[in-house]
Amino acid sequence: MASLPPNLTLLISSLNSFVAIELDSTNYIVWKTHLQNILRAMNVLHYVDRTVACPSAMITDSEGEDVINIEF
Repeated sequence: MASLPPNLTLLISSLNSFVAIELDSTNYIVWKTHLQNILRAMNVLHYVDRTVACPSAMITDSEGEDVINIEF
């Protein structure tokens, strides 16, 4: 199984300490902006907002064989 990039692993393991605002029915805009800033700082926002597609799990090598894509 492929490992997560170090910045994403750090973000996932410590997300609670980064998110200072707990989402409730009155603060969505503030919470969303805060979370977007965190994701932007960790350079992963483009995966969440889909401006960059997730890489394919498998790719075809120069010999025509399907191999695991390390970028996935």
